[in-house]
Amino acid sequence: MTSLLLASLTLTGCGGGSSSSSSNTGGNNGNETDKTLINSLEFADQNLHKCVMAEAENRDLTYAEEIYTLNCSELGINTIDGIEQLTELSSLDLINNNLQQLDLSKNSELWYVDAQQNEIYSVTLPHSNQLQFLTLTENALQTIDISSSPNLERLTLANNKLSSITWGDDHSAMTHLDIDMTLIRTLDLSLTPNLFDLSADSIPLNDLQTVPLNKLDTLDLFNTDIDVELSHFPNARAFTLTPLTDTIDLSGNSELKSLGVYGEALTSIDIANLTKLERLVIWTENVTDIDLSSNVELTNLTIGPLSLNDLHIDNLNKLEEVDVSSATLSQSTIDYLQAQSVSKGFSLTLLP
Repeated sequence: MTSLLLASLTLTGCGGGSSSSSSNTGGNNGNETDKTLINSLEFADQNLHKCVMAEAENRDLTYAEEIYTLNCSELGINTIDGIEQLTELSSLDLINNNLQQLDLSKNSELWYVDAQQNEIYSVTLPHSNQLQFLTLTENALQTIDISSSPNLERLTLANNKLSSITWGDDHSAMTHLDIDMTLIRTLDLSLTPNLFDLSADSIPLNDLQTVPLNKLDTLDLFNTDIDVELSHFPNARAFTLTPLTDTIDLSGNSELKSLGVYGEALTSIDIANLTKLERLVIWTENVTDIDLSSNVELTNLTIGPLSLNDLHIDNLNKLEEVDVSSATLSQSTIDYLQAQSVSKGFSLTLLP
């Protein structure tokens, strides 16, 4: 779900592709006699060397210590050996290269790293409190150790063969975690007490250890078959769930505005207390009755491949879109919905 990250950060520099970055200012420059001339730097990869030289030329820089941001997207870079010479580097963009290893252990000033769409199987992060944003989507990671980066706020690891994450003792700074389409089986949310957004689509998760997370806003477990103690997320506004049981308890989630429920296990659902709900998707085969009488804020309703004898929406006056094209409905219900669509002015999608 990840898509991605930080529209408010705009990286500039050499290389193609879009990216994000901070401005090239700040840092402790020290005396000029202590600095390293950029034209004396050596890199194992010529494409990385060209990127650094272009950054220096574009910004009229002389010393390595003056390079704070580096955008080297889509340049065919195979290795970042030598990157440790850029001791003040704070923002690094390496999207869509040919990297297999990412050793940033000596770059302790880094706070933003985006190395998605590579072939990375090994990552070494700096022992630093600086790193806040790390994106490694679409790589070859099987494990990753983030214990040296306690101040990570956004961690995006989607589309990897990732089976384990080594955590530190405290990741209370983390607000966004994306592990979509990985191989993660266990996750302990007590390590991330301030989490705002968890995306764990399509993974074999079978052990989700939860604690009350009052700041959690979005929980996305689409196509991840697991039951969760939803009462631990009382202020959440968006759930996407694939439960294993025939019912789910939403009694403690009255702040929900968006709910998607999928899978074959569900046979009944009670959403009477979700009076703020605006978007509802019920995509299951075995639910036979849906009471929407209390959900007067609904604007978007999607009913999946199930059979309903009736569907009452008389008091849903804010509806904008209703999609029942995958549902099996009686002719009387279809006639009723068509009449409601005309009178209320919402878009209705029926079985072709």
